[in-house]
Amino acid sequence: MSYDSIAFEVFTKNYDQFLQMADHTLAIEPVYKALYHETTRNQAINLIKSHQLFDPKSVLKLISEGRVSMAIEILNVEKAYYDKFDLNDTEAIIDALANLPDLGKIEVIKGGMFSKDGEKCICPNGHKNDPDRKHCTTCNLNIKGLTVDDTKEIESFKKRIVVLKDLLLN
Repeated sequence: MSYDSIAFEVFTKNYDQFLQMADHTLAIEPVYKALYHETTRNQAINLIKSHQLFDPKSVLKLISEGRVSMAIEILNVEKAYYDKFDLNDTEAIIDALANLPDLGKIEVIKGGMFSKDGEKCICPNGHKNDPDRKHCTTCNLNIKGLTVDDTKEIESFKKRIVVLKDLLLN
Protein backbone atom coordinates (compact mmCIF):
# COMPACT_ATOMS: atom_id res chain seq x y z
CA MET A 1 0.00 0.00 0.00
CA SER A 2 1.49 3.32 -1.05
CA TYR A 3 1.80 6.44 1.07
CA ASP A 4 -0.89 8.13 -1.07
CA SER A 5 -3.29 5.27 -0.37
CA ILE A 6 -2.67 5.36 3.37
CA ALA A 7 -2.95 9.15 3.49
CA PHE A 8 -6.20 9.05 1.53
CA GLU A 9 -7.58 6.35 3.84
CA VAL A 10 -6.90 8.58 6.89
CA PHE A 11 -8.36 11.54 5.00
CA THR A 12 -11.50 9.54 4.20
CA LYS A 13 -12.07 8.51 7.82
CA ASN A 14 -11.96 12.15 8.91
CA TYR A 15 -13.65 13.65 5.88
CA ASP A 16 -16.91 14.66 7.59
CA GLN A 17 -15.00 16.64 10.22
CA PHE A 18 -12.81 18.15 7.52
CA LEU A 19 -15.87 19.36 5.61
CA GLN A 20 -17.28 21.03 8.71
CA MET A 21 -14.04 22.94 9.26
CA ALA A 22 -13.01 23.73 5.70
CA ASP A 23 -14.41 25.56 2.74
CA HIS A 24 -16.23 23.02 0.57
CA THR A 25 -14.05 23.92 -2.41
CA LEU A 26 -10.91 22.92 -0.51
CA ALA A 27 -12.32 19.44 -0.06
CA ILE A 28 -12.83 18.90 -3.78
CA GLU A 29 -9.20 18.88 -4.94
CA PRO A 30 -7.93 15.94 -2.85
CA VAL A 31 -10.98 13.83 -3.64
CA TYR A 32 -10.77 14.35 -7.40
CA LYS A 33 -7.01 13.78 -7.24
CA ALA A 34 -7.71 10.40 -5.63
CA LEU A 35 -9.70 9.38 -8.73
CA TYR A 36 -6.41 9.01 -10.60
CA HIS A 37 -5.14 6.23 -8.31
CA GLU A 38 -6.50 2.72 -8.73
CA THR A 39 -6.37 2.03 -4.97
CA THR A 40 -8.41 5.12 -3.99
CA ARG A 41 -10.74 5.54 -6.99
CA ASN A 42 -13.80 3.80 -5.52
CA GLN A 43 -13.49 5.62 -2.19
CA ALA A 44 -13.19 8.93 -4.03
CA ILE A 45 -16.29 8.24 -6.13
CA ASN A 46 -18.21 7.30 -2.97
CA LEU A 47 -17.14 10.56 -1.29
CA ILE A 48 -18.10 12.59 -4.35
CA LYS A 49 -21.54 10.99 -4.37
CA SER A 50 -22.22 11.02 -0.63
CA HIS A 51 -21.11 14.62 -0.10
CA GLN A 52 -22.48 16.11 -3.34
CA LEU A 53 -19.03 17.13 -4.57
CA PHE A 54 -19.88 17.52 -8.24
CA ASP A 55 -17.28 19.93 -9.59
CA PRO A 56 -17.80 20.92 -13.24
CA LYS A 57 -14.18 22.03 -13.75
CA SER A 58 -12.83 18.72 -12.45
CA VAL A 59 -15.27 16.72 -14.57
CA LEU A 60 -14.28 18.74 -17.63
CA LYS A 61 -10.64 18.00 -16.87
CA LEU A 62 -11.40 14.26 -16.68
CA ILE A 63 -13.02 14.42 -20.12
CA SER A 64 -10.14 16.37 -21.65
CA GLU A 65 -7.70 13.77 -20.30
CA GLY A 66 -9.65 10.91 -21.89
CA ARG A 67 -11.19 9.62 -18.65
CA VAL A 68 -14.66 9.87 -20.15
CA SER A 69 -16.29 6.91 -18.41
CA MET A 70 -15.12 8.20 -15.03
CA ALA A 71 -16.51 11.65 -15.82
CA ILE A 72 -19.84 10.16 -16.92
CA GLU A 73 -20.05 8.20 -13.67
CA ILE A 74 -19.89 11.51 -11.79
CA LEU A 75 -22.42 13.36 -14.00
CA ASN A 76 -25.40 12.14 -11.98
CA VAL A 77 -23.98 13.55 -8.73
CA GLU A 78 -25.74 16.65 -7.47
CA LYS A 79 -23.95 19.69 -6.20
CA ALA A 80 -25.02 21.28 -2.94
CA TYR A 81 -25.10 24.77 -4.48
CA TYR A 82 -24.94 26.02 -8.06
CA ASP A 83 -24.20 29.52 -9.24
CA LYS A 84 -24.20 31.22 -12.63
CA PHE A 85 -20.49 30.53 -13.08
CA ASP A 86 -21.17 26.78 -13.00
CA LEU A 87 -23.34 27.13 -16.10
CA ASN A 88 -20.37 27.87 -18.37
CA ASP A 89 -18.54 24.79 -17.15
CA THR A 90 -21.58 22.52 -17.36
CA GLU A 91 -22.25 23.75 -20.90
CA ALA A 92 -18.59 23.03 -21.69
CA ILE A 93 -19.06 19.48 -20.35
CA ILE A 94 -22.06 18.97 -22.64
CA ASP A 95 -20.10 20.35 -25.58
CA ALA A 96 -17.05 18.18 -24.82
CA LEU A 97 -19.20 15.05 -24.60
CA ALA A 98 -21.01 15.93 -27.83
CA ASN A 99 -17.66 16.33 -29.60
CA LEU A 100 -15.88 13.21 -28.41
CA PRO A 101 -13.69 11.72 -31.12
CA ASP A 102 -14.90 8.66 -32.97
CA LEU A 103 -13.18 5.56 -31.65
CA GLY A 104 -14.92 3.38 -34.21
CA LYS A 105 -15.48 4.06 -37.89
CA ILE A 106 -17.85 3.65 -40.79
CA GLU A 107 -16.42 1.75 -43.74
CA VAL A 108 -17.64 0.48 -47.05
CA ILE A 109 -17.39 -3.29 -46.93
CA LYS A 110 -17.01 -5.16 -50.20
CA GLY A 111 -19.80 -7.63 -50.78
CA GLY A 112 -19.16 -11.20 -51.67
CA MET A 113 -20.07 -12.91 -54.92
CA PHE A 114 -23.80 -12.85 -54.16
CA SER A 115 -24.05 -9.69 -52.05
CA LYS A 116 -23.55 -6.03 -52.73
CA ASP A 117 -21.15 -3.55 -51.18
CA GLY A 118 -22.47 -1.71 -48.13
CA GLU A 119 -21.55 0.56 -45.26
CA LYS A 120 -20.80 -0.98 -41.90
CA CYS A 121 -20.29 0.72 -38.60
CA ILE A 122 -17.24 -0.74 -36.88
CA CYS A 123 -17.31 -0.24 -33.12
CA PRO A 124 -14.16 0.58 -31.11
CA ASN A 125 -13.72 -3.16 -30.48
CA GLY A 126 -13.81 -3.98 -34.20
CA HIS A 127 -17.30 -5.52 -34.40
CA LYS A 128 -19.22 -4.83 -37.61
CA ASN A 129 -22.79 -3.55 -37.38
CA ASP A 130 -25.41 -2.01 -39.62
CA PRO A 131 -24.82 1.74 -39.86
CA ASP A 132 -28.34 2.50 -38.58
CA ARG A 133 -27.57 0.82 -35.22
CA LYS A 134 -26.49 3.30 -32.57
CA HIS A 135 -24.73 0.69 -30.41
CA CYS A 136 -22.87 -2.49 -31.23
CA THR A 137 -24.91 -5.66 -30.92
CA THR A 138 -21.88 -7.51 -29.50
CA CYS A 139 -20.28 -5.13 -26.98
CA ASN A 140 -22.91 -2.38 -26.61
CA LEU A 141 -20.51 0.46 -27.53
CA ASN A 142 -21.35 3.23 -29.98
CA ILE A 143 -18.87 4.78 -32.40
CA LYS A 144 -17.66 7.11 -29.61
CA GLY A 145 -17.02 4.21 -27.23
CA LEU A 146 -20.05 4.95 -25.03
CA THR A 147 -22.55 2.42 -23.72
CA VAL A 148 -26.34 2.83 -23.75
CA ASP A 149 -26.16 3.68 -20.02
CA ASP A 150 -23.49 6.30 -20.71
CA THR A 151 -25.69 8.01 -23.30
CA LYS A 152 -28.64 7.92 -20.88
CA GLU A 153 -26.50 9.57 -18.17
CA ILE A 154 -25.43 12.28 -20.61
CA GLU A 155 -29.04 12.93 -21.66
CA SER A 156 -30.14 13.10 -18.03
CA PHE A 157 -27.33 15.56 -17.29
CA LYS A 158 -28.36 17.73 -20.25
CA LYS A 159 -31.94 17.88 -18.98
CA ARG A 160 -30.77 18.80 -15.48
CA ILE A 161 -28.64 21.62 -16.86
CA VAL A 162 -31.55 22.98 -18.91
CA VAL A 163 -33.63 23.19 -15.72
CA LEU A 164 -30.73 24.64 -13.75
CA LYS A 165 -30.12 27.25 -16.44
CA ASP A 166 -33.78 28.21 -16.37
CA LEU A 167 -33.72 28.59 -12.59
CA LEU A 168 -30.51 30.61 -12.42
CA LEU A 169 -31.08 32.91 -15.35
CA ASN A 170 -34.76 33.75 -14.80
